[in-house]
Amino acid sequence: MEFCPRCKSVLIPEKRSDTVAFACSRCGYVSEVSQKIVTTFSEPEQSVFVVEKKKRTRSRPKEEYW
Repeated sequence: MEFCPRCKSVLIPEKRSDTVAFACSRCGYVSEVSQKIVTTFSEPEQSVFVVEKKKRTRSRPKEEYW
């Protein structure tokens, strides 16, 4: 994002023949056409881990059948 050096408002890209220039809609300033480098940033993919707590079960005493 670029700002106008005159009035400090945001410069808006405008297509001019085969190039793109940045112009101010407030005061009419037009930046010189130059090669711009565009970089995108992305956040690393986040993972969600689900941890379930196992219920403790009491072991039953062995039943005697005899």
